Amino acid sequence: MARLGYRPQHLLYLPVTALCSVLAALIAHWCFGLDYSVGGVAATAVVLGPAFVMLAPAFRSLAAGTVLVLAATHLVTLAHAIKLVTLKAPVYASDFATLPLLVNVLSGRYLIAGAVGAAALLLLLAACLRLRARSLVPLTLTAAYGLTVVLTSPSWIVPAVSLLGAPPGTVRMGGLLDTDRRDEQLQRLQRQGAVLYLLSDWRAMRKEIGFVPSRGDVAAVGLGDWQPPAHPAGRNVHVVLLESIWDTSVLDGVSISGPQLDPRFVALWTQAGKPHALSPVLGAGTANAELEVLCGLPAPGNSIAFLGLLRPTPCLPALFRSMGYLTMASHPNVSSSWARNHAYGLLGFRQFLAQEAFVLDDMDVAFLSDQSLFRQNLERLRARKRTPVFNYVVSLSSHWGYARNKERRPDIVTVTPSNLKVLSAYANSSAYTTRAFMDWVGQVLAEDPDALIVAFGDHSPVLDADPDPYRNIAKPAGRYASPEAMRMVEMARVPLLVIDGRRGPVALPDDLPLYRLPQVIGAQLGLPAHLLPQSRPDSDTIVRPIRGGRLLAQVGGLWLDCGLEDAPARSAACLLAQKENQGNRVLRQDLLYGDAFALAGKGAALTHDLPDMDIVRDFKSCEFEIKGWGPEDFAMATPHRKLTMWISFDALRGRPEVLAAGKPIGTVVGDQLVSATLPEDLLPGPGEDLPVALRCPDGAPVQLGAIHFH
Repeated sequence: MARLGYRPQHLLYLPVTALCSVLAALIAHWCFGLDYSVGGVAATAVVLGPAFVMLAPAFRSLAAGTVLVLAATHLVTLAHAIKLVTLKAPVYASDFATLPLLVNVLSGRYLIAGAVGAAALLLLLAACLRLRARSLVPLTLTAAYGLTVVLTSPSWIVPAVSLLGAPPGTVRMGGLLDTDRRDEQLQRLQRQGAVLYLLSDWRAMRKEIGFVPSRGDVAAVGLGDWQPPAHPAGRNVHVVLLESIWDTSVLDGVSISGPQLDPRFVALWTQAGKPHALSPVLGAGTANAELEVLCGLPAPGNSIAFLGLLRPTPCLPALFRSMGYLTMASHPNVSSSWARNHAYGLLGFRQFLAQEAFVLDDMDVAFLSDQSLFRQNLERLRARKRTPVFNYVVSLSSHWGYARNKERRPDIVTVTPSNLKVLSAYANSSAYTTRAFMDWVGQVLAEDPDALIVAFGDHSPVLDADPDPYRNIAKPAGRYASPEAMRMVEMARVPLLVIDGRRGPVALPDDLPLYRLPQVIGAQLGLPAHLLPQSRPDSDTIVRPIRGGRLLAQVGGLWLDCGLEDAPARSAACLLAQKENQGNRVLRQDLLYGDAFALAGKGAALTHDLPDMDIVRDFKSCEFEIKGWGPEDFAMATPHRKLTMWISFDALRGRPEVLAAGKPIGTVVGDQLVSATLPEDLLPGPGEDLPVALRCPDGAPVQLGAIHFH
């Protein structure tokens, strides 16, 4: 081993990792109220310790390795705690697949913080590791060890730590959830520890995605009879996803000076009886809510469905397309967000209007404003031929970050207490989103009085953690069997508004899972109740699985928290809910990832030989008109003084990058502004010039000029 660079002192990383894991767990307890068990902390040390021993010869020194151990243990341990207090869920294995999507949705201080954090991690690695030829062996061994852990855990880790401590009986997360049940999601995190929980969740995700039902599994589900609609409905159908729209009135101890939702929206919603839909996700995961509404299937509990679709699926766009409708989806984000450029076509959309299809004439920092989105959508509707349309719109202005152009859209409501800054930003963003939506509704119905409009929120918003407004959810306990059920259901409830043309808003049953909306649409159009081939007969039990594996059920008007989907049933009612949920899962897996046995003899024509979806590209994905830039002169007070340059624009689309001396440098894109900090190794000496340029990913550099150093 000495020939490979290993020394006996490298074994010190085992106790160092254990001490750092204990320190990270203590910080999670002191700062976030998350208590890991002794066994959970030990599991983290048992997994990470050997990795650092194997990597040791690549460290610059023992001190550098200790710093990296300290950073790694705190990152993995505290990541769960931070996500729990912000999004009310631990870190999932599937979250890593969504990291690239953050680049498309972050803006302002969030984007800057993310860029700084990523840069800090890279600098830390560069500072702690000595990258040379002799480092290849420890790097290869560490990678092989990591792959082995992922493929074999937790089979060998659990016995290794089982004697080191029993889990405490209660999980406490800032008062949000208190439970003494061993099969709870938070209890698993506490018991298994940060790393082992992630590994277990990865295995659960792979097991879920890999489950391919047999013909017998599908036959046992009991589908209803299905026939394709005999006559086209003919009426235009508009389905609108209102990003993060949620009713904040359930937050106790919070006062908002004006309506958080547009008064016209509230009036129609109240006229309908204020019906709610139930989302499968909390705080994030819009694509799973979309899948449910468009396909009538419950979303996966441990992954994002759009990221793994394999074949055409008989969903609402495919059904309406078979009836002669133009099926169009509009979402002014990059087309690859949540793999929509792939998934929408498999669901049956004929046109996809992403960011490249819109004039970016009114921006809320990084996003097109909903006011402009709905105006341009209306222009598209007017320009089409007389073909009936299935018009699906996903709004964006009220996305997390809640940034606005405050010159055009100043604050219109005030939140008390005043320290709820994120809630205040959200309340104002949602007010403007619903205002833009209601303006659009008025124009659509004025021009097409028979149009059917369905609008829903996709999930509850992220409202930050200091303080946490979700701690104060308060509702009468008569319809909930436990405080846990109350909080989870209230967070999953999103406004649902159906406007049946000149008949007005439609009264609907409350707490309707989003995957039942296709039946609502069919009923309003006079089409069969089983609108899609996968529609199942209605059940007296309302089942709502939540991302992360949690299962909620309403039986006899009472909401139950049935724990994890794969846990033993807590009651006869939960056993019925699990059976109902399992049937829905079988259909989802069969249609999305399996052999589509559910379509045998019915519905196959909906997905047969679907033409390719047209992604409308009226504009380039990246283009700009430069207004100004600077600084053009830079006084070097010290040899290592940092230089941050800026570029402002008359028009900006996409994410261009700054070039210094022909080399790309880290670039932060904001609202009509780009900034970049020049690395020290590119700074010339006094009296010299540094040429700078700007380039789109698929374009040639545009020379800005040169910065003169003196």
